[in-house]
Amino acid sequence: MAGSNVEDVEQESRRLAELRKYEILDTPPDGAFDDLTKIASRLFNVPISIVSLVDTDRVWFKSAHGLDEPKQIDRGPGLCASAIMSDDVYVAEDLRLDPNSLSNPLVANDQGFRFYAAEPLRSADGYNLGTFCVLDVAPRKFSDEDRDLLKCLGRLVMSQMEQRLSARRIASLARTVNDQNKLLAHAANHDALTGVLNRRSIEARMTDFAQSRSEFSGAILLLDVDHFKVINDTYGHPAGDAVLVEISRRIANTVRAEDYVGRYGGEEFIVVLGDCGLDVATRIAERIRGNIESHPIAIPDHPPLRITVSGGLCHNSADCTMETTIKLADDALYAAKKAGRNKIVISQRMKKPTECVANNEEALHQI
Repeated sequence: MAGSNVEDVEQESRRLAELRKYEILDTPPDGAFDDLTKIASRLFNVPISIVSLVDTDRVWFKSAHGLDEPKQIDRGPGLCASAIMSDDVYVAEDLRLDPNSLSNPLVANDQGFRFYAAEPLRSADGYNLGTFCVLDVAPRKFSDEDRDLLKCLGRLVMSQMEQRLSARRIASLARTVNDQNKLLAHAANHDALTGVLNRRSIEARMTDFAQSRSEFSGAILLLDVDHFKVINDTYGHPAGDAVLVEISRRIANTVRAEDYVGRYGGEEFIVVLGDCGLDVATRIAERIRGNIESHPIAIPDHPPLRITVSGGLCHNSADCTMETTIKLADDALYAAKKAGRNKIVISQRMKKPTECVANNEEALHQI
């Protein structure tokens, strides 16, 4: 007997878990269910039709045609508790003669119900979740044809519940796929170590930038970490990685929201400064350099390191392509490193619009 009680408790626990899977308890009124209970009342010529779901300690009404109150009743020995134990239509043609109904508040009073028929709402996994029931204030017969019709209505209720469950699962799957696609897109477009744009992605953005307008009125800043090989050789690659991560963070925190930051090579970064004059681009470039130099960078198992960067800046206008601007910035970066590092060099282009080439070293202006 004890073993049977344990099995009953486990079965009820699984049934309740199945019910909660549908996420239907305490949901607002739903026209699809209300239409079915209205049809049932007309079809069987009864005043009350209810779609009920049996919870842990209550019987909750999803739809109750002809019944304003209550919206739920306490669960206990009674009609619904008996009905969900059945695998077939449960019928009490005279409730005053049915011992399962005596404690039901809908039956006990003098104006209570006298007839009850219920089809268990059986899930696809075989659990009875509630009932589709019809009630009358007078005893009555319920034919085999009536039973078949009530079975059909019960199946329609479960079909509605299954469709809603499937819709939620599809929506959840779509969200999961969308989240995965975002992660994949981020991984495809961003450097795995630093989190800034990778070279392929920033080159694509620069191409879009150039094609989206007749001219690119901005600047390209190329930055290179000074003596990075020495950092790797002396302190190890984890230290070098820590330096790159922190430098990328400081660059990203310094630029404007409309600017792009990318890792262009091993220890080289690129910043695309859009829609700005040379004075603004120069201030941003110098601010980046200063922010990196001013605070030592923590590395694993060693004291913080003072790190500097060299940079080459080229401002563009209508007379130069993006490719030429990058080439000029790269030449300026080379000049900055040759001039002692830890400085920003601005490329000075020849005034002639058709000649967008880097001048010699003497023509490069050092900040």
